[in-house]
Amino acid sequence: MGRHYALLHNPPRGTPSRILSLRLHRSFHLPPASRRVRRAPGPSTASVARLIEPRAIRNAAGGLRHATTQSHAAVSAQEIALIEQLVRWSRSRDLTNTAANSHGAQQSADNVGAQDVRQPNEPVSGANPEDQLADPFRLALFALRARDTRKLLLQLRRITRMPQEQLQHAVATLPRTTFTEFFRSLDPYQVLREVDPAQRAFIPPGMFSMLDMDSVVDDNGVRRIYGQLLQGMLVLMSALKDSGQYLHMDEYNCLMRCAGAASDPAGAKFIWREMDTSNTTIWRQSQAYTEFMAARFLTEALYTNYDKMRRLVQPRNLHRSRLRLANTRVYRLDRMRLNLRRSRFKFGLNKDVKHAEDVMRYLRNQGPPMRLFSRILKNGHGVTERLLCTVMVALGRTGSLRAIGSKILEAYFGISMSRLTYDEPRAVAGAAAASQIELRRVNYRIRPSVGLMRAVVETYGSNGEISVAFQLIDHISNSYAIPIPFGVWDDLLEWTYIMSSPPTSTTWKLAGMYSKVPSGQAVQMIWNAMTSPPYSIKPDFKQYSILIRSFLGRSMIDDALPYMRETVKLYEAKCQEYEEAVFRYTQHMRDGVNTSQVVRAYERAWFRKQYMWYDIHRCCRAVLLKCPRAGNLWSTRFPNPMIPGFIKEFGAFLTNPIEFRTRTGDIALRDPALETFRTTGGRDVVMDVPMRQKQVWVHQRVKRRKMLLESSHSFAKQKASELDPLALLLHDFRKKSNRPLVRRHPVWEPAFDDTPAPQFHGDDDDDV
Repeated sequence: MGRHYALLHNPPRGTPSRILSLRLHRSFHLPPASRRVRRAPGPSTASVARLIEPRAIRNAAGGLRHATTQSHAAVSAQEIALIEQLVRWSRSRDLTNTAANSHGAQQSADNVGAQDVRQPNEPVSGANPEDQLADPFRLALFALRARDTRKLLLQLRRITRMPQEQLQHAVATLPRTTFTEFFRSLDPYQVLREVDPAQRAFIPPGMFSMLDMDSVVDDNGVRRIYGQLLQGMLVLMSALKDSGQYLHMDEYNCLMRCAGAASDPAGAKFIWREMDTSNTTIWRQSQAYTEFMAARFLTEALYTNYDKMRRLVQPRNLHRSRLRLANTRVYRLDRMRLNLRRSRFKFGLNKDVKHAEDVMRYLRNQGPPMRLFSRILKNGHGVTERLLCTVMVALGRTGSLRAIGSKILEAYFGISMSRLTYDEPRAVAGAAAASQIELRRVNYRIRPSVGLMRAVVETYGSNGEISVAFQLIDHISNSYAIPIPFGVWDDLLEWTYIMSSPPTSTTWKLAGMYSKVPSGQAVQMIWNAMTSPPYSIKPDFKQYSILIRSFLGRSMIDDALPYMRETVKLYEAKCQEYEEAVFRYTQHMRDGVNTSQVVRAYERAWFRKQYMWYDIHRCCRAVLLKCPRAGNLWSTRFPNPMIPGFIKEFGAFLTNPIEFRTRTGDIALRDPALETFRTTGGRDVVMDVPMRQKQVWVHQRVKRRKMLLESSHSFAKQKASELDPLALLLHDFRKKSNRPLVRRHPVWEPAFDDTPAPQFHGDDDDDV
């Protein structure tokens, strides 16, 4: 090979001493750090406008480095001390006298014992303290040992900014299992549980604009934390390949999950093809194909940022792929798509094309998922339930419901579906035709479970077959004695609301598919079935919000008010939880103790509080817009004299001035006691939407103004270290504290740009 490698894994019992001596000798006689290596792409070469392009990374031409495939659950204390000594030695040695310094490093490494384990803040004799604090790999090892994902994510960003020579030397010095633990600890689902403050909440475009959430999501509606995670992982992958090493299958699976979390199907294809260049395709098994299909076709909710509107099957996408629509219907659907794009900024767009194209149009063809599924069966890989559920959702993106019923449900799960019948004619405009299916239980190869229920709701719900989805999950529950979990009911209720309300219902009607539109009472019917025995599901804030919006969409304000009061109670409980989190957070900052668990609790309580406020505010604004105005233009039982009482009860969720309609005109009330949203600036979001006009494709220029609003509900990053606890409670960031918090180190950069938590200072420079 012409290179020296450090083999620092534990040798098998009975290994001769001369073999151990030879391995240890090779460990500390490494090649000079000035050798010519390929440069891995870093943030300095990436574009500022968007994330790193995975396809722009060059492939490594070096040989393979064979290492053990087993990895330890955690790094031991002896390995920490040994790695620390190696990193210090590699910095302090003179490149012109490599042999002499290598002998000194050999002698110092022999004296390393269990008692030489140092803490991150403990000074080391003979080393520069500033260099130690600036060493991202050393701090990353301590974060890995403490299983602190937040601190490890911070050090990953610093690793990507390291000089190329230092990065390559660190990769050649550290044990191979250390990088395996990096990939395992920075899995997107681990980051979701430990770091992401938004968790599984969907951030709509209105909330993105009103609460100034540029620090949380980008213009495409993708959370910045996962884009930065993908960028750092790709830099590590490139550095490992340039040093002659190869990635294990678990690491490739983690990379594909990172690409999916960043909503980058092209990045998932690039990582999949990287296995061909490394000659590791023989390692592909069912799990690898499942992860690739999930990232390539965005079948997981995390991969679409929990936005069901992005996963919706549009009738315009079915044109000429599954069916053929008339030219007049296609023109109306294009106009509808243009109007919707004006209100959604760049949310859900494909980042690989210059014009405005929904990412779901990239997945509308049946060929790619079917070819991949056929290749899995041809190669004889094991078929698991998760793989079949992923294939179901991928085929559901193309509208291939007949293939799903015959090739998956009946062939593997033993669910035979007869031909669909409708209890009402399709030709009736606006009629909600409920689909009826005949289900039979046949011999199954894989026993259905809760995972199949979720896939059924996702597949048939996104295609507008709400009745079929409900009958299928009810059949699975009764046939196999599986209780329907809360998450399945939540997805079914939300899909029912999306399909029964504009603009989705309008698009299906424009396409002439009236059977896809549920009735107006469908949401309430699902609610009653969910909350009544034998299920008796207790709804939370999200389910209340869906039911309220369903009532308000039908101008049933009196029916919505009791549920709005329930949401206010839940919001007040969340405010109390937020206050407790603020006091714990402030106490830890004043004591100089920086605990990631306390920061995580504070961030999530803050985000959930602001999220609930915006949701109630949106419902209150809908109530005021639907108040009676003049004559019979508004048919509702909510009279004008009740408006003052409504404003008094829900005034905390209204913006200044409060605007509503009366029979004589529009009224705007300005209350000095309420907060005023101040406009501080804005920018234009410009897009080119393709339109077909007179048999010619043209690009229609769309411009939308994004205003920056300053308020106590804004997610703009602030410096909490200069604030009083009362300012944190009120979110009045203009108030400064006269008593500064504990500062033991200079101000450092935040962990990641998408975190809404303010910056603060703790005991160590590596704390987040």
